[in-house]
Amino acid sequence: MPKLTTKVLLYAQEVAFIAMTLGVLAARNRFSIRRMKRHWVQTSTNPDFHDFIESYMPLILKHIERLYPRYLELSTWYEKKKEDIRMSPSIFNPAPFEAVWLAMVEMRQLGSLLPDHVRSYKYAGVMKQGRIRIEYYTTLEKGQHQTPDTWMYLPIVRNQGVDLSVLYKQWGLESVAFVVDNKLRPVFKPAKDRFISLTAVHDISKGFSQPLRVFESRISTMTVVKRTIRKPCYLVLFLMASLYKMAIGYPIETSYMSVLYGSRYALFYQGLSRRSAHLRHSLTMASRIVTHLCYAIIMLFGTLIWHTFVAAKIVTSWPVKKAAAVAAWGITQVGGGINIILSLDKKAWVVVAALSWYTVAEFRTLGF
Repeated sequence: MPKLTTKVLLYAQEVAFIAMTLGVLAARNRFSIRRMKRHWVQTSTNPDFHDFIESYMPLILKHIERLYPRYLELSTWYEKKKEDIRMSPSIFNPAPFEAVWLAMVEMRQLGSLLPDHVRSYKYAGVMKQGRIRIEYYTTLEKGQHQTPDTWMYLPIVRNQGVDLSVLYKQWGLESVAFVVDNKLRPVFKPAKDRFISLTAVHDISKGFSQPLRVFESRISTMTVVKRTIRKPCYLVLFLMASLYKMAIGYPIETSYMSVLYGSRYALFYQGLSRRSAHLRHSLTMASRIVTHLCYAIIMLFGTLIWHTFVAAKIVTSWPVKKAAAVAAWGITQVGGGINIILSLDKKAWVVVAALSWYTVAEFRTLGF
């Protein structure tokens, strides 16, 4: 145990040295990142720099020397894949499987799944308030014969076409191709990635009688990697968030939980949620009691401190005495006015109203 404590203290000492060095470097270069980089390059090329670092942080230097070759390999790989990473959707953007999960929840809430081998436009309609229905399929074969995985309605720009930017953003697609009822040419790719002309929409939808069916015609390796990483991370983080909300008494709807984790877990989560509501009520009452107790204790100590140290000096001061006298005079005047008003009879009130009207009229005549 003493060895471990000594090692932790040595690491803490080296970390403190690094933080202090970075602080001095930033202050010396006026917190300019460009100047700091230039100063760092000049310092690191000094022949005595390695000996200086080894003397002040030998433990961290060993880790740096061990990990530096891997860093070079990773940086080389990143330089090669930088363009692919930039062109592919971000790992923080929604993925198509999330839209599919939400569509499954919506279909379950409607009561039944869409009928097989029947186009969904018979179920929900192709056009809705100037918007056309666009259906997403995971594969081309599924788009030709099966029901859609998810869908949305996009507005038709008059005399132009349909803007597909919202589709790319909400579904996290990398590319879009349209399924066409043509055996010789079953796929149509628009000239622009994020826009399809009105003529093409009319032809593919057969005069706006069918929805537009889309799928991803091109998925890069980097996109597959990002989605593979995002899916388990999303499931774990959503599970933690749902458990936290259940613990505080605000559970998530179980229909989405059944899609993500199965019906058994959804029933288990629903049972715990009912108990958490009573627990939330108890915790709320307990927190209110504790809050009131803390408030009462703070006010009690504050009052004691006031009377002990402050009140004796402030009450005897001249400004406080003057303010008290002015307040007493004001209260006396207000009380006297109230007594006069209560003592007036109806005739006196008529006279007061007439005088007030006459005064206002004179002021209006003089231009005030």
